[in-house]
Amino acid sequence: MNSKVKRIAIWICASLLALQFLGAGIGKLRVSSLERWHYWGYSDEFMHLIGALEILGAIGVLIPKLRKWAAFGLIGIMLGATYTHLTHDEISRLLHVAIVTLVAGLVIWLNSKSKHS
Repeated sequence: MNSKVKRIAIWICASLLALQFLGAGIGKLRVSSLERWHYWGYSDEFMHLIGALEILGAIGVLIPKLRKWAAFGLIGIMLGATYTHLTHDEISRLLHVAIVTLVAGLVIWLNSKSKHS
């Protein structure tokens, strides 16, 4: 894959991640999923923290110098989501988590292979 194709692939994947996490983060800050978070045993403050981190990660994946670290942070959030869904027998939710985690991993991998992110 030449460097131009890699750069395009990075930007597509980073943009998809940014849209996903910007929407998710805003939803958590607007308290649209409060009932679900209480069911899982998490506080309002924790939900707001995760929402803020998702928004920061969404911004970070669009900044080339921060992209790799932001993607690692978003994978960390997805590992927490995996734990939550597994411990609450919500296996059907894991496909979405896996796809988002895969895209974040792809951003990290492509970013490490590209000289011009």
